[in-house]
Amino acid sequence: MAKISFTLAYTKIKAAPPATAAEFEKPFATLEEALSFCAQLAKLGGEPLYIVKLDHGAESSVLEGDDLDLALRCHRPGRNAA
Repeated sequence: MAKISFTLAYTKIKAAPPATAAEFEKPFATLEEALSFCAQLAKLGGEPLYIVKLDHGAESSVLEGDDLDLALRCHRPGRNAA
């Protein structure tokens, strides 16, 4: 069985330029959990930067930029994507 997890990189505040904001990471068991946290974070003034998918601890893909924005717009908390 594959061990899949996700790590979200984010800032607690939106900063201009973004490089001046401290970056934090938070692990999640599922992409659904990571996206739900992103939605809450944005409502509180934070900014999700990217989500890394880990397969047995090794980076297998990154969701960022326009792709992350699209995933957040399509995200419906409480529903598992098929």
